[in-house]
Amino acid sequence: MTCKLYQLIGIEGERGSIEYGEILDDCDSKTISTLQAINYLSSNIASLCGEKLDMKEVINISLIISDLAELGVATNKIARNIQLDIGLK
Repeated sequence: MTCKLYQLIGIEGERGSIEYGEILDDCDSKTISTLQAINYLSSNIASLCGEKLDMKEVINISLIISDLAELGVATNKIARNIQLDIGLK
């Protein structure tokens, strides 16, 4: 059975074995975790501003936050599409 987001990769014609509800839960969980990581990293940037500012480290954290934000958007879109597919609103 396919019940995790990453398991959707490479599936051809196996829609019957996909547990959409479980994938929806997995996407929602990953979206929440991603947002928590963004919050944590953003807090680290704020604490760096109170110390001697290492611009290289700030830029690195900013790039990570950007990547995580894109992942959050992607998992949220997947979850919303699954909701539409299985008739949830």
